[in-house]
Amino acid sequence: MDPVGVNAIETAALGRPFQLGMLYDCRKDALVPGLRLWTKEQLEQNICANPQIYTDFQIITSDSLEEKLKILKIDGSLKLSLLGGLVSLSGAANYLNDTKKSFNQQRLTLHYHCTTQFKEMTINQLTSGDVLHYDDDGATHVVTAVVYGADACFVFDREVSSDEDKTTVETDVQVALKELKCIASGKTGAKFDLNANQKTALQKFSCTFYGDFQLSSNPTTFEEAVKVFESLPNLLGENNERVVPLRVWLYPLDKLFSRVVKFQHDISISLITDIESMIESLNTTEMKCSDLLTDKPALEFKAFQDKIQQMKQNCHIYKLSLMKELGLLLPKIRGKFIKDTELIDLLREHEESPFHRSALEQWLTEKEEESDVIKILLSKLNDSGATVEVKLNNIMMDLEAGSLVSYTFTSLGWSDELLSEQKAYRRPETKGKNDVNTADSKNNSWLTQDIQKIMKNNLKIFKDLIDSNDCKSTKFIVLSKEMEEHPGSCILLIEDGSDDVVCFSPPSKPDCPIIEEIRGPQVVLRVSLSCPATVEKKLLYKMKKEKDWTSQHVLKNQRTVTLTDLRSDTEYDIKCAAVGNLNYTIESDVVRHDISISLITDIESMIESLNTTEMKCSDLLTDKPALEFKAFQDKIQRMKQNCHIYKLSLMKELGLLLPKIRGKFIKDTELIDLLREHEESPFHRSALEQWLTEKEEESDVIKILLSKLNDSGATVEVKLNNIMMDLEAGSLVSYTFTSLGWSDELLSEQKAYRRPETKGKNDVNTADSKNNSWLTQDIQKIMKNNLKIFKDLIDSNDCKSTKFIVLSKEMEEHPGSCILLSEDGSDDVVCFSPPSKPDCPIIEEIRGPQVVLRVSPSCPATVEKKLLYKMKREKDWTSQHVLKNQRTVTLTDLRSDTEYDIKCAAVGNLNYTIESDVVRHDISISLITDIESMIESLNTTDMKCSDLLTDKPALEFKAFQDKIQRMKQNCHNHKLSLMKELGLLLPKIRGKFIKDTELIDLLREHEESPFHRSALEQWLKEKEEESDVIKILLSKLNDSGATVEVKPNNIMMDLEAGHLVSYTFTSLGWSDELLSEQKAYRRPETKKKNDENVTDTTNKPWLTQDIQKIMKNNLMIFKDLIDSNDCKSTKFIVMSKEMEEHPGSCILLIEDGCDDAVCFSPPSKPDCPIVEEIIGPQVVLRVSPSCPATVEKKLLYKMKKEKAWTSQPVLKNQRTATLTDLNSDTEYDIKCAAVGNLNYTIESDVVRVTTKV
Repeated sequence: MDPVGVNAIETAALGRPFQLGMLYDCRKDALVPGLRLWTKEQLEQNICANPQIYTDFQIITSDSLEEKLKILKIDGSLKLSLLGGLVSLSGAANYLNDTKKSFNQQRLTLHYHCTTQFKEMTINQLTSGDVLHYDDDGATHVVTAVVYGADACFVFDREVSSDEDKTTVETDVQVALKELKCIASGKTGAKFDLNANQKTALQKFSCTFYGDFQLSSNPTTFEEAVKVFESLPNLLGENNERVVPLRVWLYPLDKLFSRVVKFQHDISISLITDIESMIESLNTTEMKCSDLLTDKPALEFKAFQDKIQQMKQNCHIYKLSLMKELGLLLPKIRGKFIKDTELIDLLREHEESPFHRSALEQWLTEKEEESDVIKILLSKLNDSGATVEVKLNNIMMDLEAGSLVSYTFTSLGWSDELLSEQKAYRRPETKGKNDVNTADSKNNSWLTQDIQKIMKNNLKIFKDLIDSNDCKSTKFIVLSKEMEEHPGSCILLIEDGSDDVVCFSPPSKPDCPIIEEIRGPQVVLRVSLSCPATVEKKLLYKMKKEKDWTSQHVLKNQRTVTLTDLRSDTEYDIKCAAVGNLNYTIESDVVRHDISISLITDIESMIESLNTTEMKCSDLLTDKPALEFKAFQDKIQRMKQNCHIYKLSLMKELGLLLPKIRGKFIKDTELIDLLREHEESPFHRSALEQWLTEKEEESDVIKILLSKLNDSGATVEVKLNNIMMDLEAGSLVSYTFTSLGWSDELLSEQKAYRRPETKGKNDVNTADSKNNSWLTQDIQKIMKNNLKIFKDLIDSNDCKSTKFIVLSKEMEEHPGSCILLSEDGSDDVVCFSPPSKPDCPIIEEIRGPQVVLRVSPSCPATVEKKLLYKMKREKDWTSQHVLKNQRTVTLTDLRSDTEYDIKCAAVGNLNYTIESDVVRHDISISLITDIESMIESLNTTDMKCSDLLTDKPALEFKAFQDKIQRMKQNCHNHKLSLMKELGLLLPKIRGKFIKDTELIDLLREHEESPFHRSALEQWLKEKEEESDVIKILLSKLNDSGATVEVKPNNIMMDLEAGHLVSYTFTSLGWSDELLSEQKAYRRPETKKKNDENVTDTTNKPWLTQDIQKIMKNNLMIFKDLIDSNDCKSTKFIVMSKEMEEHPGSCILLIEDGCDDAVCFSPPSKPDCPIVEEIIGPQVVLRVSPSCPATVEKKLLYKMKKEKAWTSQPVLKNQRTATLTDLNSDTEYDIKCAAVGNLNYTIESDVVRVTTKV
């Protein structure tokens, strides 16, 4: 119900038989039959009627309660009465009760609305005459005006089966939507231009009609609905006599009778919205449960079905009890018998119950995921020939011969924590005990990632058992049986001749056999012990190029096996096989006797890292920051020296070890120990690289600052005391670097590590230490701001004796930099603080040509304060001094009827001045403009959110969609509450009952809220940028052939063979600070607590420049993977998954035969090969070591004018390679290629070589 002016209320009729002069009880939202205040004759003499001809059509694609209420123009108090079951609906209003039964249902609604007449009674004339005696408190209002007309809603539904093609469904909906738009626009003949496919699409829609019209029969098809729609204007009657009340106006009885209890206590919009959301959440849960009950898992397994049915029933019963309680509370609150805190308590109790939205959403998400996973598994099991059986005992009884193997779901009936809490909560005797804890309880699905891996692995084993089965009497089935000791699933086995049911355990994958000795053509191998599930063990071997394997039996406790029937000088593949029950076999990896581990490469990499650090330190020492500031220079010099000494000690140790290892006096494990010790030291590669990166960044920032300071005329000085001693007169101002000599953690650790007495103590911890640079983002901002202030001081300086310098001095209390000041005549050096920007002066009064202004107090750094003013078109400002504690200032020397610019100036030390914004004396603050701007800002946000919701990122990714939807809803609710408050304030202000400062307070409160314009604009800008970036990436990913997948677990479960590669958005669901603040702000009990803090909060977007670079780079890698892929079974997808450790995006990879998803790392670009020697037509090249992500390395070469490249493999530890098949005296292009997982290849730059004769 909407307030009209100060007195009347406008509300929807909703099919109720309103008449002028009828009494109405707004507490119950019900007509009071049988009572009138005036006679029929009195009413007829004071009624006037006017035509109000209006027709409107709308097409709605949403079935939400919010949209339905909006279309019938129902809000506020009437909405609550509907939710509380106080209002009986009739005619078109019955549309509100028609909700989709399933989410697998597409719905479109065509709404027809027309008005014909407006009738009102002149109550001021009636009240002056005879009013019938009224002495009853059963009514609160009287009906004083009615708009007549009719509404009709055509609801078109299309059922969607789970296996139906998504594109087909979308096409059908678009056809129907287009046709409805044609009908609504009056192009009713358009339907005859449809082709056969379009007509078929429309035939799939059924129609349900709700209207204020009397039809001979209701339409049930699309075609019938069109005919009825065309006839609606004629059904109103020749003189529009078949119309019904649509909108009514209610006048309060307390304006007529002082003894009538004044209606009514308004309930806040935020409370109404929260209650609507509460009911909608329960409706959604019921509908989603209905969908789950029609899916195969619930149809096949009663344990799963029972949980869904129980949740649906619980929510339905709980919803009815809530609506009943709501229906009892509303009349009492409106009648002021109780406070609306009862509603807040109801909401709080709901939030603390096991029926609150987040608990239900989490439960549904888990059950939908469980259903999807079970569905995929059932499909694959059925494809393999296994059938679902309900009763294991019956199958066993019927089994005459052979074995029985069952893929058994073991957790479908596990106890469900949320259902147990709901059951306890609904019992009156236990409700109080459970209230406190339920909101915090977390429902835990049995379907964890680990259990999914178990189930997928069991599926693979089960299918392997079917494939390896050579006994026709073996029966394979699927069933559900609770077994807590085997979570997820297991394979139950009843062997032929046995009545015992046991859980099948496959043999473990055997270790790879180890070559102990090679004696000519014979190979001695060591094999590991068998696991208990192994029935038989054997060695398999073959020549590398052959296909068939030869087997040799291995005895149970045999530890070494000798293969004797091998050929000399021949490469063999050898592996171990473990055989279990039902001939289930699993094999080890293959061992080839030509593969070894290279320690030399790792040692070279270790020395190279130290050389690189020394070289980069030398470069830093020649840069200006190190040359100007000794503190910075000392750190670089120390790192260089430390690395040089450490490198010499390593080389000395290597010189002692290598001869002993080559002479077989010690094992090469000594080298491994040396490398391990290095990796645990403060000289390991990652620590040095991080330190160098930080120092290079520090050097670059200092260099930029020094350049700008020198350009301003300041010079670097080393000794402050000498400068001060030499200063005869004037002030000294210094831009001072305060953190260059701060303690360096890594250098300290290196110093401790090199001391023999502390080395042992420090080894363990140093590898994990993280060096932290002092140059954080916040400190960089401080240094940049101090630079600006320093330059402003130089520009505003009018004293030639003032000296401006740059120096370095350690000051922990001022990180980064500060401005030191020694004023003329003083020996003290202080840190200069500029005055804060003063507030804009506020006009308190205008007395003819005089203006009285209020000024804010000065900050401690302000030496002088003054008002500056000038006529608008002039250039020069006049100033008026403001005393220290002066709060108001009157400008008296102004001209009448003239526009002035006025501002405030705060002056600090050295005449440093900062000014406020300008206020002009002809512009009073227009509250109306500000209020319009405030509402417009919220409308703009709502509209832009709607646009974002139609964009692909929101349509594809629920995490992104949810944020936009929440912002749209929050702004809509906040706007309604603001407009309601305005509706109450404006009449009072216009009637001079209150001052317009109330509006100022409303605007101030809005500006301090998380809905103020700048916060919304910033948020929208960030979301639009995120949407644009995601859209571009999706377009490129789709062009490459990758498809978006919503449920990655289902894809993984469905993947039988091949790799899965996913471009994964990892940050779409990250927590949004502004949305959290808005949620807290809208809660009455928390609003006041949050008001004070929200304006200072800055929403932090995840889409930084660095993250965009990461996402773009990952796109390039992903596309390269697709282009280089030569395996048809590899599947490329796009998905969203929250991963804080990989902001923005990453490429997830699940390799064939593996359940673990890992983040794909491409190999680094290899160094260009270096020509070491040219021997005639042969070229000897040195190649750099491979990075860990490199699987294969090769040299590519071709004659300069040719196109095709020839390749030569490079072994893992090979440092030099010789190209021998080249032509003499010919120019060649040569480059190096590093190949990673999935054949991802990256190439070095090209080196050009000319062979010799």
